[in-house]
Amino acid sequence: MKSNIEMKTQMNCLFTKKGKLKKNTGDIKLMNSLGDASKLSPEDVLRFDYLMIVDTGNVDSYSAAVVEKKDIRKQWLDFKKDGVTLKMPTDELTFVIRPDDINLDTTEIPKSYKQFKNEAQRKFLEQFKN
Repeated sequence: MKSNIEMKTQMNCLFTKKGKLKKNTGDIKLMNSLGDASKLSPEDVLRFDYLMIVDTGNVDSYSAAVVEKKDIRKQWLDFKKDGVTLKMPTDELTFVIRPDDINLDTTEIPKSYKQFKNEAQRKFLEQFKN
């Protein structure tokens, strides 16, 4: 059976900048409308089987979670004139990966070639100090 997965990304929508799980997701824009979306139904908007929400904030918030369409409650949807947003409790999500599961090499890259070259020369010359 084929499943349709829609992915939405947003900075700090699941975790705070400091890595604390939020009680509710940020406002996830599910649909932009050129007309009035306030008269639409959930069936008009939820055209997927699963929604994956990806937090793209920083190393302390990088994460991804999934919710099945059938588990999205109407009260979590906000039908506005310009589109539809979703804001739901994070404890209703199934997390695929959390910030603690991600190990990134955060080695700082020099800002310029010149800076990199100067640092390399300094390190090389230090070996000849008495």
